[in-house]
Amino acid sequence: MFSKASEYVEKYTAPRSPIYDPVDTQFENEDPSHRRCSSGVSSLWVLSTCAFAFAFAISTWRQYSQTMWSYENGFRTDFGPARPSISIEEVRFTSGVWIDDNGTFHLTEHPGIPTYVGPPSPDIDKHWDSIIKPEWFHATQEEIVQYGGSELAEKLLHSANGIYSVELDVFHSLHCLNQIRKAIDRDYYYPSYGSRNDTIDFMHWDHCIDQLRQVLQCHSDTTMNGAIWYPGGDKSFVDTEDTHTCRNFTKLREWRRARTSSNRHPL
Repeated sequence: MFSKASEYVEKYTAPRSPIYDPVDTQFENEDPSHRRCSSGVSSLWVLSTCAFAFAFAISTWRQYSQTMWSYENGFRTDFGPARPSISIEEVRFTSGVWIDDNGTFHLTEHPGIPTYVGPPSPDIDKHWDSIIKPEWFHATQEEIVQYGGSELAEKLLHSANGIYSVELDVFHSLHCLNQIRKAIDRDYYYPSYGSRNDTIDFMHWDHCIDQLRQVLQCHSDTTMNGAIWYPGGDKSFVDTEDTHTCRNFTKLREWRRARTSSNRHPL
């Protein structure tokens, strides 16, 4: 009788579809320790993925920060409105010295390039003026606060309507260098000056020397210089006519000239 009942159940009971089977029997006979191992591997994979994603995000941010503030794009400390005018170019310097067979030193001549050194002359003064003036320009209070801070805005010289008289540091440095050039030929430019203690301009020159020292250290140009031996003169001298990577000075000068010129010159 039991065998017939079994045959009846077997005959009339529909087979259970594996698609709708609510119980996964794949691991019914598996050792439970294997499941713990599989779970551990999954957790380790998740942690490794998160760590990699975090490291990638940090690396990407560092690269972005380096490209956002750079010599060719401008730094946080650069005057913001001038940043779009910053570009890079390679420039071969023209400050060479050579020595003849008698041991006499000479400046290398470069026809067509303005002369900025030598015995005082109106032409040399004009060349210096062309790269320095107008040195000062107008900036708004909003610009000063944005790029220098509110404390600087309160300290700097300005008009009643919030117009400030400012300059880009490169032009102040050129002004300083020109003042030192004139001090070398003091008899020509300042014939009435006496000793160091007699005039404020000696303090001015000291300021300029220290300004230029800090500028040079700040930029720290690492272009290589060598030395050339001149057998006729039995002497050597540094070769400075190398190619440097520079900010395009002409574009910055054009930007500065486009700003409103100021008549106020603090010193």
